[in-house]
Amino acid sequence: MNVVPRVSRRTLLLSTVTAVTVLAAVFIAARRTEPHPSSARMRTAAEHTVRCFEAVQVEKERRGVTYDEDAAHRRHPLLGTELSFLTTTLGSFEAKVASTNPEFAALAVRLLGEAGVDSGDAVGVTLSGSFPALGISLLCAVEQIGARPVIISSLGASTFGANEEAMTWADMEGTLNRNNLLHVRSRLMTPGAEADTGGGLPEEGMEAIRKAVRRTGSVLIVPPDLPAAIALRESLFLREKISAYVNVGGSQAVLGTCPHAPSYGNGILTPAAGCRDEGRGVIAAMLDRGVPVIHFLNIRDLARRYDIDEDGSNERPPSRLYEQQTVDPVWPLAGALLIAAPLLWDRLRARKDPHSPHLPTDKRMGTFSI
Repeated sequence: MNVVPRVSRRTLLLSTVTAVTVLAAVFIAARRTEPHPSSARMRTAAEHTVRCFEAVQVEKERRGVTYDEDAAHRRHPLLGTELSFLTTTLGSFEAKVASTNPEFAALAVRLLGEAGVDSGDAVGVTLSGSFPALGISLLCAVEQIGARPVIISSLGASTFGANEEAMTWADMEGTLNRNNLLHVRSRLMTPGAEADTGGGLPEEGMEAIRKAVRRTGSVLIVPPDLPAAIALRESLFLREKISAYVNVGGSQAVLGTCPHAPSYGNGILTPAAGCRDEGRGVIAAMLDRGVPVIHFLNIRDLARRYDIDEDGSNERPPSRLYEQQTVDPVWPLAGALLIAAPLLWDRLRARKDPHSPHLPTDKRMGTFSI
């Protein structure tokens, strides 16, 4: 009878520690940092965004929208005021400041590429007046890629958004079109606010929206209720056969009122279980149809993840934004061979040495014989 040798715990532990150490070393050695493949496009989009911001600032000053005593607004001219007839809800001032960093245009190029968007593709876009700087950054990114945006914008804005009556989101978009800095514009505009119907806005706010639409030649639709506002976007995007959907802000039509809404992350969203709730918004509808979704909300979290300055400046290059981590396949292969080599050597030695204490095998059964 052949005796099965017992492997000591010490030997087993030593082998395990050695294997883990080798694997950790291989993982570290295999990783390398290199420029992101889209880094050139990303930088161009960010530079273009800066020019757009400057044009909006000039137009705001021409229309008398200034903040001479406010240092924050002097540094970040795309910030709006706190309260106005167009203000819908409270917004984070810090998030609005972070959103004015033009590097978000570079991030949008990167995320669109990772979502598979290429030149000529139709992209569904929903923009909120709450984040005008992000809206401009996104449109600059879409133009840089050469995609075709299908845009629906809402004009109400939370605090510090595009809530000046003389310079709404419609006015900013119109300014950039007149100056040939952007060549795309919203297909439709809605009031935003409660249920996307303008609910909660005073009549002065609704009148300011109507005036903005008239002076910019935009198309305004006031949905009768929230389900109609959601259906309006969903039907347009499906009709246009969009290959991806990008949202800026947290409008009710986009998020909906279903239980899934609070759980959405930001950046590229992974498809969740199908949502059939009656209150599902546009995001849930697109995910359910397998359309890639990019969500720009919780802006400070996005800024930290991609090393974008939260003070709105782009003076320090955001290294992680323009880089990517790759794995050199040679190193994992070398590590596997390094771990397997002693086992192979031991096996060969057992075959050559008839007195080896290793387990003999029964060739007929292919199992160890006892």
